Amino acid sequence: MNATGSPQHLWVSWPQRIGTAVVTSIGGIVVAGISEGEPIGIVLGLGLGVVLFLRGLRLGVTIDDRQVVVRNLFRTRTVLIGDADRFEFVTMWWAIRGPDEAVGLVTKDGRSYPITGLAVPSFSRMQQKSRERCVGMNRELKRRKRAARTSDL
Repeated sequence: MNATGSPQHLWVSWPQRIGTAVVTSIGGIVVAGISEGEPIGIVLGLGLGVVLFLRGLRLGVTIDDRQVVVRNLFRTRTVLIGDADRFEFVTMWWAIRGPDEAVGLVTKDGRSYPITGLAVPSFSRMQQKSRERCVGMNRELKRRKRAARTSDL
């Protein structure tokens, strides 16, 4: 349940949540390490590591009757259920060596929000599971949109 009492549906990839949390928190530890023993550098670096670790654990998508919330590492986006169009595979901005993809939320006006917590590298054996997840997310989005339309009547 969310704050409005509407049941939520959460879509996550736990291995990616944990992996992202651990890898990004290492960035904070590196900052602490290169601070050459300066207390402020150590404190800021470790603080950054903790913040990135906690943000990494929150990656994913939440769908309820009013909105879709996309939680990425550095930014959370909230899209009203009526403005969300579909979920589809989109190319990630870091795709340098190949077509790394992630499930992305596409809005009615054509904007696309990749969901970094649901990224699937092109070499991954998780491609089929990711496609099934995307189909399920679209099914849930359509169900929520229908429920929102009938509740508005």
